[in-house]
Amino acid sequence: MQGIYLLAVLALFSGCGAYYYDYYVFALQWPGSLCPSKALGGKGTLQTKQCLLANNITSWTIHGLWPSVNVSYPNFCNDSWVLDEREILPLEDIMRAQWPSFDGDDFIFWTHEWTKHGTCASLEPMLYGPYNYFKFILQLLNRLDVFKLLGSKLILPTNLHCYNYTTFAAATKAIFNESIILGCTWDPVAKQQHIAQIEICLDKKFSMNCNPDKMVLSEPLNDGVAMPEVTPCYPSQDICYFPLDHSYNV
Repeated sequence: MQGIYLLAVLALFSGCGAYYYDYYVFALQWPGSLCPSKALGGKGTLQTKQCLLANNITSWTIHGLWPSVNVSYPNFCNDSWVLDEREILPLEDIMRAQWPSFDGDDFIFWTHEWTKHGTCASLEPMLYGPYNYFKFILQLLNRLDVFKLLGSKLILPTNLHCYNYTTFAAATKAIFNESIILGCTWDPVAKQQHIAQIEICLDKKFSMNCNPDKMVLSEPLNDGVAMPEVTPCYPSQDICYFPLDHSYNV
């Protein structure tokens, strides 16, 4: 069986150029910062009318799992390996809640992640093919329950205050063995930064045992929506972690 898998991999990637990776970046997003409500802290100036926060989105969501090396990553390893929606139909309900695109077109987002990163990750047998790739990452999200893990360090969403950067960063580094970088959006009117993305460095055994210095923060995919820019969180500023608000849906 292993021999058949290796032959399939060689066939799929022949002619696509050699590539290599030695760790993964697992990127998670906080919807309250990428799709913030007008009712949330500050002035809510980041809100766009196109932004969707469906009622079934209740926690941190997936941006992607990216094979990486140094400060870069292989990408678009096999453009001919097109994502067929029928392959992931059994996963779609949970993906809409845990891997959404906030402009409402989830399949475009999933296609982008598969074509850019999934085709490269398929060198790993557990991630071979769209169904295995997406299913494994959904399982990884459940294993690394960021909402619960942050809560265990008393970091919970709140409108009452923002968190001192040092306190927030120390909590996340204690949880993730320092294999992490933090990304924030910035509200220029309220002069606040909002936690938007956490990128976790995982070794090839999917353990938190790699060097985060290799990582470069990636912005969320922009599918034509005026999504807030995500940059490394400023150590000089508090980090706001607002609750999700589903009252503004279009």
